[in-house]
Amino acid sequence: MVGYSPSQVFNSDQTGLVREDHSKRSLANQGTKLVFRLCQSSNATTRSITVLPMLFLDGTLGPFSYVLLGETTGQFPRFRPLPNTPNLIVRAAKSHMMTRAHMEDWIRTCVAHPNAPSRYLMILDSWP
Repeated sequence: MVGYSPSQVFNSDQTGLVREDHSKRSLANQGTKLVFRLCQSSNATTRSITVLPMLFLDGTLGPFSYVLLGETTGQFPRFRPLPNTPNLIVRAAKSHMMTRAHMEDWIRTCVAHPNAPSRYLMILDSWP
């Protein structure tokens, strides 16, 4: 890391979230064959969100965080527009799992954006 300032060294890792968290436990009697649960949306218990922030060695967050939403159609619903969040790069796909194309988009929009420093040192683990 010699030759890099703490504001040029960052780590990034994917964080997975579910829209509606649920437990696999219930208060049903042991041996009950069918247990009903109530939730706002059954899709929200399985459709997840992936967030990919940049954390710099000086303790600051990168200027952008990448958010990938798993949508049934792979597109954002027209009746529910996204809020204006200049520090979030939000994308939709049929799955929240990031592909090579999403990683390229993340590098282009979050890491190598027009106001980025000319040099970074990116520390990654478990990325092929």
